[in-house]
Amino acid sequence: MASCESKGCVDCEAVVTRICDSYGCCRGSLIPILHDIQREMGYISSDAMEIVAERLGVTSAQVHGTATFYTLF
Repeated sequence: MASCESKGCVDCEAVVTRICDSYGCCRGSLIPILHDIQREMGYISSDAMEIVAERLGVTSAQVHGTATFYTLF
């Protein structure tokens, strides 16, 4: 990943990968994964959503739809 939108130049890919791996890259863990990303990074960047989609084997649209549907994020 060339650049990340996340605050404070956090290594987005490493953070998101670690969080996804902690849940076993299970599709059913999408919401807890998004919660953890938001808690750790302050918000969920589009780069983070793309990484989550890749790690979970879902589309970016599914991750984006979940992140924008719920008021928790």
